[in-house]
Amino acid sequence: MLALALAGVLLTGCWGEENSSSVSDSGVGESSSLPSQAAAARPDAGWSTLLVNAEHPLPEDFTVETVPVEDYEDRLFDVRAVEQLNTMLKGAADAGLPLYLVSTYRSVERQTALYRRKVNYYLDQGLAQQEAEQQAARWVAAPGTSEHNLGLAADIVSANWYSGHDDLTGEFEQTPEFAWLAAHCVEYGFVLRYPKDKTALTGVEYEPWHYRYVGVEAARYLTENGLCLEEL
Repeated sequence: MLALALAGVLLTGCWGEENSSSVSDSGVGESSSLPSQAAAARPDAGWSTLLVNAEHPLPEDFTVETVPVEDYEDRLFDVRAVEQLNTMLKGAADAGLPLYLVSTYRSVERQTALYRRKVNYYLDQGLAQQEAEQQAARWVAAPGTSEHNLGLAADIVSANWYSGHDDLTGEFEQTPEFAWLAAHCVEYGFVLRYPKDKTALTGVEYEPWHYRYVGVEAARYLTENGLCLEEL
């Protein structure tokens, strides 16, 4: 899928949240604080840029080593990228904009339960089985097709988000915490995974809270070229 990187360049490096059922129709910030320089070379394919979606499910024998995120006993992340997530959270806190991790790694078993719950919701609304599954997949990925099963995705909001909200919504993009993430997540190897203008390619509704670790060089390349992971 990916072209070879330019010589000498190496990759350094809920769907939808389980509680989410709504999205925003407002725009998404695409700003970046990257220094002015030549565009990043196209990175090689690797573990950090593995594409997981409805058309590219994880293999049945997929495994990943995870460890708790700092200050979160029950939030797990890929051991190879957890320090980058820890550092990004610390960077936001140091900027006076503490963040809250809503969801990180989820097992396929947990994903199955979430997906079935959403399917049952639509069945209760009177939809036929196939249509209920299609509608459910817009908000909760089918088991094995969620980036949360990969261990490299994090749903992130403001530390005080749930003091005024019951769920994840597109209103998060109106917060200074979102603005900080939009400007700085690339520095830590993360990208906004499901931008509003890429829904036709990702197949996922706009999620200003969902960030994916891809590695610094891949994050730079995607951001500087206005691409989503499906286009890498």
